[in-house]
Amino acid sequence: MTKRKQDRAVSANNDDIHASKRRRTDKNPPNGAGIEAPFEAQSIAPPAERNARKTYNDTKETKKGKEGKKARRLAKKNARRERRELGAQAGKNEPKKEKAHQGEVASAEKSITAKSSKPRKRRKDEKQKSSNDKHGSSQKAGDTALWRVSEPIGGRMLDVDPLFSLDESYLLIAFATSIRVYSSATSLPVRRLSVRPSERISAFAFSCKNPSHLYVGTHSGVVELWDWLEGRRLHLWFYKCQIFSLAVAESRDSNGLPETIYTIDRAIMDKRAMGPWRISAHRLLPDSEAKQSEVATLRKSKEPITSFKVVENGENIIATSGSILTLGTTRTISLSPLKTLSYTWRDVECPERISSFDVRVIREEMTSKQKTSEKYHVNPRLDIAIGGLKGSLHVYDDLLRKLIQKEKSSVKHASLNFSSYQKHWHRNAVLSVKWSRDGNYILSGGFETVLLIWQLESGSDSMLPHLGAPLEGIVVSPSGSSYAVRLADNSAMIVSTAELKPTFSVAGIQHPTIMSNQPQLPHVPTVDAPEQKSQERRLQPPIVSAPAGLLCAVPSTVSSRVSSMVPQNAAYLQTLDLRSAAQVSKQALTRTKATDLNLGPESNTIEEPNVILMQSSSAGEWLAT
Repeated sequence: MTKRKQDRAVSANNDDIHASKRRRTDKNPPNGAGIEAPFEAQSIAPPAERNARKTYNDTKETKKGKEGKKARRLAKKNARRERRELGAQAGKNEPKKEKAHQGEVASAEKSITAKSSKPRKRRKDEKQKSSNDKHGSSQKAGDTALWRVSEPIGGRMLDVDPLFSLDESYLLIAFATSIRVYSSATSLPVRRLSVRPSERISAFAFSCKNPSHLYVGTHSGVVELWDWLEGRRLHLWFYKCQIFSLAVAESRDSNGLPETIYTIDRAIMDKRAMGPWRISAHRLLPDSEAKQSEVATLRKSKEPITSFKVVENGENIIATSGSILTLGTTRTISLSPLKTLSYTWRDVECPERISSFDVRVIREEMTSKQKTSEKYHVNPRLDIAIGGLKGSLHVYDDLLRKLIQKEKSSVKHASLNFSSYQKHWHRNAVLSVKWSRDGNYILSGGFETVLLIWQLESGSDSMLPHLGAPLEGIVVSPSGSSYAVRLADNSAMIVSTAELKPTFSVAGIQHPTIMSNQPQLPHVPTVDAPEQKSQERRLQPPIVSAPAGLLCAVPSTVSSRVSSMVPQNAAYLQTLDLRSAAQVSKQALTRTKATDLNLGPESNTIEEPNVILMQSSSAGEWLAT
């Protein structure tokens, strides 16, 4: 820095000091010199000229003050630059860094004029933000060299039935952010299909054309196509709706058309409003033709559509809403475009609210004349098993044909007995019901922690008790040799049909959590709870790290569908291995029996104790609760 520049900076600084002294002297004059004279004595100049003169003087003084601040700031920067130059000469800094820094200083000097025109508050905020950014970047750079954040483990299984692979070698289970593939022989995870970070899975189904392809639907309206054997995402489709359930069907005479995807969804109107419940059909084309994908609304409902099944390659749709069972039939499934697709809907009122159902399809063989006739159409036989909210099982034998027969009957208000069989064994809602492959048995499960196997011809039943938690899902394997059971304690198992013994088991963390947007079943009035009690806001159960693993105080079950029926008290101790995210052991912290009625003398439910505090010793030998 030259001496001339230093002299200019010092003189500018002195001028600024003298100007500030003059302003302080003018503001506080001695001996009352600052007292204003009457208006008549000051009325020499007109008011407009006087205001203009005042504005000019204020602007001049402000300009002098800003120039003085500018000079002081420039002098400080020059002094810092001289110190850096001296350090560079001593060999403290490298030449390349010094040149880069000189460029930064030069650009900072050029931007002083622009920065000085900004308000003081804005300059202060920007200075604070820049310092935070520098501190955060340096801290992040240092942290990444010392530690890293692992991928999330654990998670809770969704209220969606698992899927068997075609050869039954794998079992696919849906979690909130991923689909996990487990080996049915070793119970070990093989692959993980993770959706985008902002998505939450709501449903998934296999492709009809390629068994290695898997469709995944999310709550935000995204449909993903995966190759689950290789773990690759193939395609993405975006829709302005919230997807709750998904099914795939292929037309008999597709003529090269893509598969048809059926969904239960709700249109997203804006951030707060949602459209009515509806059943929609989609034909998903590849990414190059994504804009040409077809969408058709098949049915709308003001009441929630809780579940549905698509059978016979989309020719028949069975859906439930409250206590209403709806059957839809069509003959235009193979026509194109999709807008021409229309269904005939028939409703059946059930004795109680439907909590689960399953369909068995029996198609009769047509004669040679019927096959050659284009007008002739044989409706399949649909046997429907329904699980009720109050614990009843109803079987509707050949329901579709009976409904059509009633419509064609010449007698008005003809009454037909739709329900062929009925059984009431469960005490509470039947959470899952399935047909066996041969159609001779019906499997059901609920809050009794028992798998019930009901033989239709004899009316007898057999049970697999002591499963430890309510049954929320039952799936029959493609060959019918095993059953997959999903329990409410975030676990799943595979049971062989011959011996009724578990051959596969996987359990995740059973910590209570807030579940998905699926509508919950309503409250059933009982003796001790005539009205639904509001859920109390409780502290999260404690979690302790010990040498044996992660110790968690968990409830016996966490149902995502009927939260009012199951107490959420943490009375069990679960040990987890963090490396594999698998359960090591589970034991009761209090004296409880999961399969007993837990009822008092007046039929009131006995509530389990709730563990709110827990700590273990350093060696992990003692545990205090």
